[in-house]
Amino acid sequence: HHPEKELRELGADFQCTHRRRDPLANHWEVDGNIVTGQNQNAGPMVAREIMKLLDEKVGV
Repeated sequence: HHPEKELRELGADFQCTHRRRDPLANHWEVDGNIVTGQNQNAGPMVAREIMKLLDEKVGV
């Protein structure tokens, strides 16, 4: 089961990356203060984006 259909029906802007040869393809999104990743492989990129947001807020 994949939530994409239900999310779209509820008006969500659902973003993802599907690659036939790489089912664990990286994809992450930043929307204001919200950072989310498609799967566990996006973890490092999500962490990097969170660090950027924190740097902007704190000014370090």
